Amino acid sequence: MSKHYKTTTHFVAYLDLLGGTHLIQSQEDESLNKLHSLLQVAKESCIPNNKALFPKCKVKIFSDNIIIACKLTGNYEQDMLRINSAITLISAIQIIGLEMYRYLFRGGATIGNLFIDDVMVWGNALLRAYELESLLAVYPRIIIDEPLIEMMAMDKDIAEGDYSKYFITLDTDNIYYLDYLKAYFRLPHTTKNGTKFIEESYIYYKEELVSEADKVCQKLRWQVLYLDKYIENTTGENVLGTAKER
Repeated sequence: MSKHYKTTTHFVAYLDLLGGTHLIQSQEDESLNKLHSLLQVAKESCIPNNKALFPKCKVKIFSDNIIIACKLTGNYEQDMLRINSAITLISAIQIIGLEMYRYLFRGGATIGNLFIDDVMVWGNALLRAYELESLLAVYPRIIIDEPLIEMMAMDKDIAEGDYSKYFITLDTDNIYYLDYLKAYFRLPHTTKNGTKFIEESYIYYKEELVSEADKVCQKLRWQVLYLDKYIENTTGENVLGTAKER
């Protein structure tokens, strides 16, 4: 008799590499190795802070998409540690992707039922995370679903509406997203140039805005404003005056 499988409660994030189809079509093997390398560097940057928790996160890449899942136990403190571990990994993927290859990701994160093993990924949580990515995210950001926000709100150590402990910020459209650059200086990654690469990324995307189509410009403009806001908050300097545009 075959084994009977069932879904259980998980934290699930679904990430889409923006422009991934073009990368596969134009640089099939090169982009394969870049994404594989990116994930390894991101994992290594997280392990020193999450030795016990990191193995609880399962990561799968298919095409230009990444799934990150952590099984939850029902114990609030333990589950929040696992969720924070997963969020740190997602932040690392976004940071390292930006730093190494100028890769941008869009996605969604939620809590719900999931089954994941070496053969398949299945469940309503995956459907919801994909829905957040495809319908709500729009820009290169990871949307945080309401059930996750409600779970974070139960943390007695944070003020009402302040989820910065988990790198979560409310965007101008009243949607919560993962403010991944807040995790930047908490990761023991290889960069030793402070915010230099962020400033370089800002200039790069600012220049890209000139040549891209309107649909792409919408995403790049969000990225430019996000980088500018981070630099201004970190250094007190408004790099090229774009904060006023926001």
